Amino acid sequence: MRRKVLAVVALVCASLGGAALAQQIGMLQSGYVQEGNLLRPGNIIETITMSNPGQNADTCRKACDANSECGAFSYTQTAPNRKPVCHLRLIALPGGARRDHGYAQVVSGTRISYVKDVHKITLYGNTSLTGAALLRNVPSRANDPVECSDLCSRDAGCQAFTYNPPRRTAGRAAEAMCTLHKTAGKQTPQAGALSGVKSGALAAPARPRAAVPPAARDAVPARDLPAQRATGARPAIKPPVAPPPGNTPAPQTGGTEFPGEMNFPGEMTSPGEKDPSREK
Repeated sequence: MRRKVLAVVALVCASLGGAALAQQIGMLQSGYVQEGNLLRPGNIIETITMSNPGQNADTCRKACDANSECGAFSYTQTAPNRKPVCHLRLIALPGGARRDHGYAQVVSGTRISYVKDVHKITLYGNTSLTGAALLRNVPSRANDPVECSDLCSRDAGCQAFTYNPPRRTAGRAAEAMCTLHKTAGKQTPQAGALSGVKSGALAAPARPRAAVPPAARDAVPARDLPAQRATGARPAIKPPVAPPPGNTPAPQTGGTEFPGEMNFPGEMTSPGEKDPSREK
């Protein structure tokens, strides 16, 4: 009877642990893509039995760290009364990955460096890509973020992807979705989303506009002046014609003004640039 109670408790803990891990699926942590209770097939390079107390999924991850050939790991326990084992995998195969495996507990992860080296993709956690041209949407039935990266790496038309984990909308559960993009777009923070960009596909982030010195700000751009200013030539100034004797003209107020010499508020800045004089 006691064994049965312990087994039930272990199963409940495993299910709770799986639920907690599901919230982290697709996130980047400790150099790995978190995959929760996803079980991948084959390509095992080493299997380690967790016999000592305190050994857990983190122990398995560290074993993968220590093996230069390890691209992914799976910490599995077939039943509550069986010892867990750690599988170190050479590659992360998306095909055949599943979550309805029947194991008491599974915790998996794929190295971020593996995705970068093999898929030629750089990952960005908690990030979506706005303004990216859509290639196509692919439901991820196994809720596998690495499957999304693998699909993009195999498609010449794909330059980036965004993976969104399952979510509930209007009381209904929606599948995890892999969105493939033709262009990289702009990185935008989004909790829970995982994005990846192929090498060379992402332009450098826009830099904030530097402050313009007053002297440069007050100068009128050549394109806003008449043609003679743009070439450096000035209009010829003719000397005033002397009036006939006895007909002295009335004095004129104000100075002499030449075309293009006045700076009006609208000419102080380039088209599309804010007028500093109007900023508070």
